[in-house]
Amino acid sequence: MRNRPTKGTAADGASARSNSRTMRGSWTQFAAVGAPATAAQHWPKFDILHHTMLSLVAPTPHVKTDFAAAHHCGFWATVALTTGW
Repeated sequence: MRNRPTKGTAADGASARSNSRTMRGSWTQFAAVGAPATAAQHWPKFDILHHTMLSLVAPTPHVKTDFAAAHHCGFWATVALTTGW
C-alpha cells in the first residue's frame, strides 16, 4: 500500500513526489560516489564558515546560508557545552 497524503492539494502531492525523486537521486549518487550532487540537483559542499547547505523542503530544494541562525545553533552549542553533551 502506498503512503498518501491525507491533507493538501494535488499540487502538494506532485511537489512531494518531485522532492522524493530528487532525494532518491541524491542518496543514490552519494552511495555511489560519496557526494550527493546530481546533474539535476546541485548540492554544495557544507561550508562551516558560511553554513551553506541544501534545504530539501518542498516544493523546490534550494541552497540556504542561514541554517545556524534560523535554528539557534549558537544557543544549542552553549547548552551542549554547559551540560556535557
